[in-house]
Amino acid sequence: MSSCSLAFPLPSSLKDQLPLREPHADICLTTYFLPTDAPQMVEILNKKDVSWNLTGPPWPYTLQMAEGWIEQAEERADSGAERRGPIVIRTINSLSSPCPKFLGTICIVPNPFTHVQDLSLRAKRVAENMAKKDDEKSWAVGYYLDPAWNGKGVMSTVLEVVLEYYVHQENLDPRRVIGHAFADNIGSIKVMMKNNFQPLYLSRSTVPASESKPGQSSDMCYLAWVPDKHIGYDESLWTEGVLESFRFPTLSSGQ
Repeated sequence: MSSCSLAFPLPSSLKDQLPLREPHADICLTTYFLPTDAPQMVEILNKKDVSWNLTGPPWPYTLQMAEGWIEQAEERADSGAERRGPIVIRTINSLSSPCPKFLGTICIVPNPFTHVQDLSLRAKRVAENMAKKDDEKSWAVGYYLDPAWNGKGVMSTVLEVVLEYYVHQENLDPRRVIGHAFADNIGSIKVMMKNNFQPLYLSRSTVPASESKPGQSSDMCYLAWVPDKHIGYDESLWTEGVLESFRFPTLSSGQ
């Protein structure tokens, strides 16, 4: 992946909207929220196609929860405490669509090390990671999208742009960026693989599923971002945890 693959210059800030390239030029990324976002967020997060593939937030999701989450996100952004998210995915105002529609969010957050089952050891790894400078930290990608927009290549493009932005503008170390998805969430795994994430490990039945699926734990697939095979990924991130090697079928050019 290289910056020349994008059809627009990367901005120094995502406070203004950044339109995606064709065929998704009617969609933009931004870090600001609109009053209409909260009820649309509630609608999306209460869809089982979304909630079943997330380890949070609470379910059912309420308008009060959405408004509180947005308020906290804005406060963290204003204070500079959260430079890397959340990024809002939204349609762009146009004559044919004058009301922008909230479609989802994407975040890059410090690695939560959920693959480490020993909670005290996990807390230690998280604390060690948080104490590092940003360009030395390990980061994890998380996102969701309105299912009505699935299968159109939207999230694949969004993930490409966000990774490109943070590597070039904020000097994230690409060897230390990870992704994860429930093993049965094939769509999300494919989105990451299209962006040079390599499936590495499977953690079996150790990650609690959403509250919309009470009493269930699911297998979690972990992936490492490998935009340059000559650089590879940081293997030290995976030294703890009960993990199995995991290989996902190779994507064909049409997928």
